[in-house]
Amino acid sequence: MTAREYFVSDVGSGGVGGHDNIARADVSFTVRVHKQHAIAVKYLWNRRDATFSFLGDGTQERATVGVFYSHIGRERFSAVDWR
Repeated sequence: MTAREYFVSDVGSGGVGGHDNIARADVSFTVRVHKQHAIAVKYLWNRRDATFSFLGDGTQERATVGVFYSHIGRERFSAVDWR
């Protein structure tokens, strides 16, 4: 899970008298289903709140869900017998 937030003030927005607040969250879960085969589910959410003197306030929000197949390494991959 990852969550981030960014604030861009009027200093970084090109001097047009506004600001942005951007938030995003990313959650993923992977499960091995058989030997080296796995299925992953990922959810991504984004939101942008913008305020500009000449455009007013605006909000954008998006979310996506993805299902992925993965071919992962062997069990005990990179493991060494230290005895």
